[in-house]
Amino acid sequence: MGVTTSAGSARLLQLDEQWRICDWTDLDIANTLEAWCIAFAPSGRELASSGHTTVYCGGDDSILRYTTSAYGLYPRATEDVEVAAQPSILKNQHNAGVTAIFPLDAFDAEGSRLVITGSYDDNIRLFAVRDPDPAAFTKRAELLAEENLEGGVWRLDLVHANASAECPIFCVLASCMYAGARLVQFARDKQGIWQCDIAAKFEEHQSMNYGCAFVLGSEGEKSLQCVSTSFYDKMICLWDVELKLEC
Repeated sequence: MGVTTSAGSARLLQLDEQWRICDWTDLDIANTLEAWCIAFAPSGRELASSGHTTVYCGGDDSILRYTTSAYGLYPRATEDVEVAAQPSILKNQHNAGVTAIFPLDAFDAEGSRLVITGSYDDNIRLFAVRDPDPAAFTKRAELLAEENLEGGVWRLDLVHANASAECPIFCVLASCMYAGARLVQFARDKQGIWQCDIAAKFEEHQSMNYGCAFVLGSEGEKSLQCVSTSFYDKMICLWDVELKLEC
């Protein structure tokens, strides 16, 4: 299990059969301020079954850090965790703390993973990030698209993914603190340019929206039934939205 701490640590916990913490190791992607999020992704198609995982961490210093670690399916201790690559950093792309990271199981034509991030600067972003390779130079991450969602992007949930080469589309549900909830679509046009559009908004909350979830509606992926929560007003809202997925 991966966790972050208010002291900036990115930590991998080892749990026993009773789900108690029996050991842990600190990963070398700690934040210099509070660490807000940690995420894991398979480390490329060739390594997906080998136990290699790319680990990402974001926090209040506005930097996205990531590295590749390797471990067995059932490590007996944190000493079994091997850091396979030196940490990489993505600087000067977020104007405030990195609060959400969602690595997609999708890649661009050059083999870089598509990674969505959220930030306190109110923006959602799509990057092409090469999984670190200890045997090769790691290509610099590239910003593909971004959109201002009018509130700090605290949490992301994947609604729809179509990674086809002809018309890749990804739709995410974002919890945007004081702005409420947003349904956001990333799509690449025929010229290879990525676009980011707000497909729907929900703004009934009177306090910070920290969480959202959804189920597919009766018409499958054409509609969603969403639930969202807010903090100080202790409100839970149930709402429906129609999906229009277009390249």
